[in-house]
Order: sequence, then structure tokens, then C-alpha cells
Amino acid sequence: MALVFLEDIMTEVDRYIPLPIVNYNNYYPPPGSTTYVLGWGAMEADGAAATELMTVDLQVISNEDCENAGYGGNNYNDMIYDDMICTASNGGQDACQGDSGGPLIIRDDNGPGGDIIVGVVSWGIGCGVMPGVYSRASMGYDWIRSTVCEKSKYPPTRLCAGLTLYTSAIN
Repeated sequence: MALVFLEDIMTEVDRYIPLPIVNYNNYYPPPGSTTYVLGWGAMEADGAAATELMTVDLQVISNEDCENAGYGGNNYNDMIYDDMICTASNGGQDACQGDSGGPLIIRDDNGPGGDIIVGVVSWGIGCGVMPGVYSRASMGYDWIRSTVCEKSKYPPTRLCAGLTLYTSAIN
């Protein structure tokens, strides 16, 4: 996982845009949950990158079902670990080349301030053929929280409230 720090607070026409909530629960979301992946990656394997931000809804599947998935002689046997979360493709739609590092979220019906980031696009065999494999955000929660809260010019209150920061005296 990687974090990007912006110089200033992000706004859209002078309106504050809230950050998504970072999932801290290793058992969330359960299989069957609807998630959304966003990105500017290819629309098909070895295709051109999208010209606008794309999104597709995907169902979470268990790591066991992901491990047992197979297509055309390919499989994920012994390749799926607890720090991963998998989704089934949606009619051939999925994350693809160029989407790596993008978010897998649970959307909040009340707006982006309640969206929960549950994964980060990682890898898969093909695009929309085999399950998509994501880094599980909850497994990096402690690192994300401490890094964001220590290094942000504007630490987000809902992530950093109550966190005691220990900073080095050496810059």
C-alpha cells in the first residue's frame, strides 16, 4: 500500500470533500457484500486506458472460493492469504491493467463521507475472467492511521482523534 499526501485540503468548487473511512475490521465486508472499484485502467486486457474515471460494482467472495476459482487451466491455489480480499467479476467487468493501487469501497447511500475503503486493487489473472484480488485495507489500518496522522499537514479528525503521536526529535 502507498499513501499520497496533498499539499492542501481537496475541494470541489470550494466544498470540502471528505476522505473515505478506512476499514479496520479484518472480517468486513462479508462475502456477498457489494463493493465498488474505481479506476482509469484498461477497459479490457491489453486495451487502452479509460479516458474518464470508471466504476463497477463487484460482489465480495470468500478467500476459500477465490482460492478454488479456476478458468482455462489457471487457478489461485495457494496464492490467496488473509491480507487479501477477493471479488467476483460482474459480467466480465472488473479491475484491469492500470487500476492497480485504486480503491475498493463500500458506498454509503448518504454520500462519499461515509464510504469505506476495504481494499486496494492488487492483481488477478485476466480482466473479468478470474476473481479480482485486493490488498485488505484493514490489514494496513494501523500503519495507515499512524502514518496519516503523523505526516498530514491537516490530519483527518475522524481517523486521528484520540491518537497520541510520538514524533522524533530528529528531523
